[in-house]
Amino acid sequence: MATREFMGRYAQALQGPKTPERLNELIADDTLLRHIAEAEAALPGYTIDVEDLVIEGSKAVLRGRLCGVQRGEFHGVPPTGREVNVPIFVMYDVQNGRITRHWMMLDTLAMMQQLGVVSA
Repeated sequence: MATREFMGRYAQALQGPKTPERLNELIADDTLLRHIAEAEAALPGYTIDVEDLVIEGSKAVLRGRLCGVQRGEFHGVPPTGREVNVPIFVMYDVQNGRITRHWMMLDTLAMMQQLGVVSA
């Protein structure tokens, strides 16, 4: 499967229920699986709104916004019920129809400001 086609399936999967079964079909990177599980626990039903997706060979770079409502603990912060909408950049390496590695940058400071933990 081509990386472009795969990334379409992956982006669609991130918009719906992120069940372990579905994610294991798409992801072979245990760290990414853990990141998604932690985000889903803190921000149930969160989405990543894709603003740009650049694909070159087996690499894909996503620039977007992580959006959700904090209903669970996030990095020691108890649930606030506040909405977050923060920039996220992720580069993926796709091999044999699964993500094998990733590199992620999330604006954690903006998230903590939106959760009311840190003042602007």
